[in-house]
Amino acid sequence: MKNKVCAVCLSLALLFAGGCWDYQELNTLTIVSGMALDVNPEGQTLFTAELAHVESGQKDVESRLVEGEGPSCIAASRAAAGNTGRRLYLGHTQTVAVSAALARNGMEQVLDYLSRQHDMPLSLALVVSREDTAAKLLETPPVTEILAGYEIAMRASEEGQQGPYMPFYQFYSEVQEKGIDPYLPAVAAGEEGTLSQGAALFQESRLVGFLDEEETDTLLMLRGKKPSGAITVLRSQEEGGNVTFTLDTCRLTLHTALTPQGQVQGTLSLRAEVMVSELEGDQPLLSQEGHRQLESLCSAELTQRGQALLQKLQKEFACDPLGLGLDLSRRQPTEWEQIKDQWYTFFSQADLDLSVQVQVTGTGRMYLPAARAN
Repeated sequence: MKNKVCAVCLSLALLFAGGCWDYQELNTLTIVSGMALDVNPEGQTLFTAELAHVESGQKDVESRLVEGEGPSCIAASRAAAGNTGRRLYLGHTQTVAVSAALARNGMEQVLDYLSRQHDMPLSLALVVSREDTAAKLLETPPVTEILAGYEIAMRASEEGQQGPYMPFYQFYSEVQEKGIDPYLPAVAAGEEGTLSQGAALFQESRLVGFLDEEETDTLLMLRGKKPSGAITVLRSQEEGGNVTFTLDTCRLTLHTALTPQGQVQGTLSLRAEVMVSELEGDQPLLSQEGHRQLESLCSAELTQRGQALLQKLQKEFACDPLGLGLDLSRRQPTEWEQIKDQWYTFFSQADLDLSVQVQVTGTGRMYLPAARAN
């Protein structure tokens, strides 16, 4: 008898369990494909949303922009929503662009707002605008996609491990983590859609500066990633002409220590495998000596670039995107606890040694140089 009563009660309960607790009619929502966050001279947040507009019974998607202003991100977004008469649906948002002015004041408010929106995808692309405003990126007509927000995200994520793409969840994690600083793609408006312009560097959540594309590639290599940019070694014709390499694989070994004298010492060892992609002159590619010469050239170029970047990170930006502090916290947790609040001072004065070992693993389809040997 008890089993029958339980079965009846369960059946009745299932009758009322077939809906979604947050279900809403589609005609009460408007889909946001991308958003831009700026700040005006009075300190108010400017919220710009790109809306994906689909006419009933039609397949074509059109975009339009709505704007709102308020003392916070949520207030500005609701002001923008008030101009549509619908709730902004963020479940398909692919890009959030922030202005440099806002990012220099710190990203805490932005991160708090984004993390509290239950329909916001955590994998969306965060980017920093190199234009006067972040809204300028959404105003730029897309080339490959219908919506600018989708095109910016597509180009950023397409780079993947080969570019400075860092999704929201990773950026948020590195902001919270002591001993490592995040970075984001820097994006500008071009004649043919938006384009990447290197990386934006942060000290915790505050923007401190930008790297150009070559410096960004070097940063990615020192993070153990594989940038897509070519490595060109410039030489005179007397020296044999220019050589261009493309990176096949790279791996960084990092060792950070705090000496008894209170000096931070970091040893960075980069091992890279490269392909010869373009060669001027008559370099002997088939011989071991020819390979060693090319490896030495590439190693010297990467060492010079790496040392210049480390100097810039220490002296100009005082930020640690390589995670030397994080490495130290794992190797010497007791010492780290003593200096973590002054880490940027220790980092800017650290003794850093970079070594680069390069191996040429291929020369494309050509083994002989195109130039005629003397």
